[in-house]
Amino acid sequence: MSNERIISIDYFRAIAIILIVAGHSYGLSYLHFNSNIEYAIMNLITGNTALFVFISGFMLHHIFYNRYNFKNFS
Repeated sequence: MSNERIISIDYFRAIAIILIVAGHSYGLSYLHFNSNIEYAIMNLITGNTALFVFISGFMLHHIFYNRYNFKNFS
């Protein structure tokens, strides 16, 4: 693996950040959903923290794996 960033993953992470902010704003908006489609959209918006953590971990591994030294970590 190279030490270069993957631009498409960076864009995907930016979308995940926007959806996380939207999910936090949802709690302040006092919106109420009635249909299953609305519940599905709400779950997609509010459940993106795990997606962001996965993307960030992937990028951390992709960029720093070759030069990361576990002995110096502790």
